[in-house]
Amino acid sequence: MANIINQEGNLELEISLNENDMLDYKFERSDYENWIPFTLCLNIPDRCSTIGENAKATLTIFEIENLIQGIKDILVYFENQKKYIYAFSSCENFFELKLETIPMDNVIEIELWINVSNQTKGEIYGFDEGVRFVTDKSGLSQFFKGFKNNYLKIKNKFAKVVN
Repeated sequence: MANIINQEGNLELEISLNENDMLDYKFERSDYENWIPFTLCLNIPDRCSTIGENAKATLTIFEIENLIQGIKDILVYFENQKKYIYAFSSCENFFELKLETIPMDNVIEIELWINVSNQTKGEIYGFDEGVRFVTDKSGLSQFFKGFKNNYLKIKNKFAKVVN
């Protein structure tokens, strides 16, 4: 599980990769043919937006590794005080994430858009809802470590030793 809190401390984003019946991973398949289920929870004052297990949401290994690399790149550019933007969109349109380094303010801006249909089991559809917030390097680093460790824990269960 990975979570990140905004600078003001009144918003929390949590993404968790899960091992449930939607897990479809075979080591011999390509990265875009392996799926790991996830849940996403955005807690803001007086409200929680959730893509729960009932949404049966999954990310491919390709998407997960792309997200890990994108966050890693953001941290490197931030460390070097350079402006950089990374954008991620899940292929099934569950959510979109944009991260941008803001070196002059020493923060990272995060924009998150969540497909409303996935939160309401299709009862409400046709639009996304989103938030924009800022965090610091420490907050994004902790999120990065949590997400990467969550992924590796699942992936390593399926890894084979090739002789």
